[in-house]
Amino acid sequence: MAHSLSLADALRPTTASLQRAFPIHDEQIRVVDLLPGSDPDAIALECRVITLNGGRSLETLSYIWGDLRAIRTVKISGHDVDITQSVCDAFQHLRNPNEKRTLWIDQDCINQSDDIEKSQQVGLMRTIYRKCSQCAIWLGDVPSVKDFSAADAKFAMDFIDIMTHEKSCLTKVHTFVNNDDHGRRARKAFEALIIGGNPWWSRVWTLQEASLPFAATWHWESLILPLATIELAALNPCQGWLCEIPTPEVAAEYDQLTSNFLYSVRGLSIA
Repeated sequence: MAHSLSLADALRPTTASLQRAFPIHDEQIRVVDLLPGSDPDAIALECRVITLNGGRSLETLSYIWGDLRAIRTVKISGHDVDITQSVCDAFQHLRNPNEKRTLWIDQDCINQSDDIEKSQQVGLMRTIYRKCSQCAIWLGDVPSVKDFSAADAKFAMDFIDIMTHEKSCLTKVHTFVNNDDHGRRARKAFEALIIGGNPWWSRVWTLQEASLPFAATWHWESLILPLATIELAALNPCQGWLCEIPTPEVAAEYDQLTSNFLYSVRGLSIA
């Protein structure tokens, strides 16, 4: 996505103090350990340097920058580090209650003010994504200004899971195809999740970040689905997976939504 404000400009120059405190060379990279916690605990992080010749000891984060005017400050290894609201939200929801989670995030692990380091680290990104244990795809918080709720968003995610099953399970999709407020809100939530509705799909790096890792998982606020499940859901309709639609209007809306879903997810699968 195009931004009039660059990431380096948005994050204060003092943020680079963290990277200077943890210098990297050759095929080394910085990672951050997201320490255990839950609401209302403050986000706690530690930085360290690792090499890329080890095993799958880290996860990568795929996300959008979001509004670069919305900056939050967190402590990483004692350093004040500016991050975007999007990354702050991801930290909030991705942390485990009892164990740390090791993440590679370009925003924190690359000195955005150092063009030489940025160039060198971008050259390693393909290897980083290939060697990670999985990519956490952060789709953001469930929008609070849309015409649906978190419960409706769960219906949308559940519908994707239902699409992975055999035709005998089609009776479970009634909420999504209902011609009532519940059905309309569930379809609105589904629209906000797929291409054209969620800005994650418009990123330049989306294809690489989702297709290169050993595994990947969608995170939409607290809702989680493995990418393997999503890919299977996109495959079944291509093989004649159908469900009964109560009205022509709902059928047209359903066809448009599932077409957009199939187009985007099948593109990832082909890659």
